Amino acid sequence: MHTLSLAELFQLQQSDAAEGLTTAEATRRLAQHGPNTLAQARQRSALSICLAQFRSLIVALLVVATVIAFAMGENIEAVAILVVIILNAGIGFLTEWKAEQALSALQKQSVRVAQVIRDGARSEIPAV
Repeated sequence: MHTLSLAELFQLQQSDAAEGLTTAEATRRLAQHGPNTLAQARQRSALSICLAQFRSLIVALLVVATVIAFAMGENIEAVAILVVIILNAGIGFLTEWKAEQALSALQKQSVRVAQVIRDGARSEIPAV
């Protein structure tokens, strides 16, 4: 649809640039297609973000390596591996948590009104 001219787009959408949609047609389309909204991402808790850092094959292999190192008496190596696991989890947690916070802030800043033409008149309606 991005290659269509404005005239072709209005024809395809059965609308008019000057008149817009009638209120009745807009209501009918809303009932038929639903609101034009993005699905809101579920906010994850800090605990779920933290636990997700330990759900990978690499971390599982490192835990196995830690257990084997402790079993073989290689305590220094085992502790070093544990430090790597904890550092990896900490960096991953901070990165994901900051990304969640940034996304949440962006969603709060988004414009909540849309400019439309209804029955030939320009107006603003809530952008749900």
